[in-house]
Amino acid sequence: MATSIESNAFAMNEDLETANFPLVTTIGTAAFAYCSSLENIEIPLVTSIDTQAFRFCYNLETVSLGTVFTPPQQLLSLPVL
Repeated sequence: MATSIESNAFAMNEDLETANFPLVTTIGTAAFAYCSSLENIEIPLVTSIDTQAFRFCYNLETVSLGTVFTPPQQLLSLPVL
């Protein structure tokens, strides 16, 4: 089973609402960009998320990353909406 989601893998998928990737450790650039219906994603073993992975995922409500992921500094400074 793959442990990475390649760049643009699910980009512009308007049907994707929920995603669970229990073994994924790496998410590529813009992997879920423009997934307008994506609401929930669970990636408990992720250790690396490239830039713009969730760009324009306006309906994203829940992102579960587990305890292994350390967010980059720019994510820590984002305002809470």
